[in-house]
Amino acid sequence: MIVAHITEVEPTSTIETRVVSRYVLDQDTGSAIKGAGRVDIFLGSGETAGERAGRLNGSGNLFYLLLK
Repeated sequence: MIVAHITEVEPTSTIETRVVSRYVLDQDTGSAIKGAGRVDIFLGSGETAGERAGRLNGSGNLFYLLLK
């Protein structure tokens, strides 16, 4: 689960940052991800996704759910 500030496209086509809480899955370790507690968030493809991703850089909370 991730809780972080993520950019969203508004109906007016503006890009706003909101706190988002979602369940996510690990899919790729990526070569650019260095160090523990760091993630890369996929926001889609295309020009709008690129603009959103370019504005995404900050801290958040990452929770792993483990079986006991």
